[in-house]
Formats: sequence, C-alpha cells, structure tokens
Amino acid sequence: MLAELERALEPIALSACGESVHPDREWALAKALREWGMARARKVFNHGSLERVNQFAPQGYLDAFGPSAMRSEDERALREMRGWMSLNHREFWEMLQEPIFGKRQSVPFSQLPQTPANDSISLLRLLHERLSAEGLEIFYADFSVPSDKPGGEDLRVVKVVVPGLEVETMTYERIGARNLRRLLERDSPIVGLGRKEGTKPIALLDGSEAWFDSAQKERAVGRLYPLYREPGRHVVELEKLL
Repeated sequence: MLAELERALEPIALSACGESVHPDREWALAKALREWGMARARKVFNHGSLERVNQFAPQGYLDAFGPSAMRSEDERALREMRGWMSLNHREFWEMLQEPIFGKRQSVPFSQLPQTPANDSISLLRLLHERLSAEGLEIFYADFSVPSDKPGGEDLRVVKVVVPGLEVETMTYERIGARNLRRLLERDSPIVGLGRKEGTKPIALLDGSEAWFDSAQKERAVGRLYPLYREPGRHVVELEKLL
C-alpha cells in the first residue's frame, strides 16, 4: 500500500478529495471524481516546490507573488500547512487514517437517488422545491446582460442568497440553527442546549439558548485544519525566500 501511495507526486496529494452535491447519483459521482483529480493537481501546484511550479507555469508567473501575498493570510492555515509539507508519504497516510480514510458505511451505488432533473431549468426547479419545503426563502439579483449581436446568447449572471443555509463550522466557529440541529442529532460533544460554563453561546433567531465548546471542536479538528482552510498559493514555499 505504501509503495502505491508514494506514486503521488508529493505527499499532500494524498489529502485530495472529491465532494459533490447533486440530486442525481450519476452526476454526483462524475463531479466528485473530477474534483478529486483536480484537487490532486491543485494541492501539489499550490503548495509544492517552486521548482515544480516553474515546470508548468508561464514564464514570469511567480513574479506576481511577493511579501504582499503574506499579509492577508490565515495565520493558522499557514502554520498548519507548514507542518503538513514537512511530512513524508507514510506520515501523511498515518495522519489521515482517521477519520479521512476510515470507512463506516458502504452503500451500493444502485441504491443512491436519481432524479429526472437532467437540464438546468428542471434542476433549478427541483432545488427551489426542496429549499421551500425546508422553509427557506430564496433571494436573487439578476445581473444578466443581453447579447448585443442578433441571435447571440445572453450572458446569464444571477446572485442568489438563501438566509438560513450555513457553511462549515470547524474553522471560524460559524454556526446557526441548522448546523446546531445536525450536531445534536449526532450527539456531538461540541454543542448542547441551554448554558454551559466555559463555552460560547450560539446566537439563535428564536431566542433559545445553546452553547458551542471550542475546546471540543479543537480536539475534533486536530491536525486536519488545512482540510478546511488552506493558505494562499505558493505562500509556504515563498516565505522561505523572505
């Protein structure tokens, strides 16, 4: 197994994954596989050696990066990525064994859901129905630009905001009612209802009380912070030149 792993260009390629959201299993699988392949190349390019970057990037590409690229960095993402890039293939594999490479459940592909939404209009209609069923309201601004050529296609640009949807919680501890409910359903020690000494209150629109335990969150994240947040392109290598 280790010999196969070491075929990866650099150890960080082992952290690549493909995540996909689509109501149809065929589309979801295809998207996840494409993202996995892209992530392997992206991680090596963004955080690997500058010598390798110069093999593929246009001439003068790295000249655009400099000290100014360091000022807006997430300091923890940079610090943790430094540690990641010091690992060899075996160390990377051992670090990711749990929970990344762990398997808890297998589901036959044939049992995953399918949907007849095989075009953009049908897919948007399905998403609207499912969000509405959750009591969520969709707001949008249409910035589409009509074509200035007879018979030309319009440029479609729409900004969509759905209040109540949430992003990941484990980096900046952003949490609302939906993520709270999901963590409670998993019996997670990170959250709870009411008040608890040494924890942070969760702001909920209905005025109810809940808490978030940052220490428990840190235990869950451990050394895996760069899975949630990565530093900017080439910063780990560029800072060695400063």
